[in-house]
Amino acid sequence: MHTSNNPSIYYTKEVIDIIRNYYYSTAKPSIDNIDIAIHIRRGDVVKNTFGPGKIDRFTDNNFYKQLIKKLLAKYPNYIIHIYSQGKIEDFSIKYHSRLRFHLNEDLITTFHSLVKAKVLVMAKSSLSYSAGILNENKVYYIDWWHKKLDHWINIIYLN
Repeated sequence: MHTSNNPSIYYTKEVIDIIRNYYYSTAKPSIDNIDIAIHIRRGDVVKNTFGPGKIDRFTDNNFYKQLIKKLLAKYPNYIIHIYSQGKIEDFSIKYHSRLRFHLNEDLITTFHSLVKAKVLVMAKSSLSYSAGILNENKVYYIDWWHKKLDHWINIIYLN
């Protein structure tokens, strides 16, 4: 599936419903209402990881600065939650009253927050990809080697 240029032929509505039923068959953490969840992959990835046998999964902070600016404008009543690892200073993102950082938090709570977000912005990450499959709302996809599902929106089309 993950090497397919069209994974939606495998992840049909029926298959996704089965996966969601399995996911919700166990207890989930209690979370707050999440308007926008942005997963920023850090911790196990660093800038400039190109090389023989390496896939660059790092997305630069400047990309996220521009993305946040667009999201604040497109969703004027939503709070943006950033899920990642590290320290706030690592992201060089200016303070904004509608921005919340969730760094180094429990993985199960983080994952469920991505799943339940009204708007999910995926990272180049299998964690994000899995959350995107389970998320029943709007999912923005950043192009990488796991190709997008048909109902996801390529981030380049966010205006």
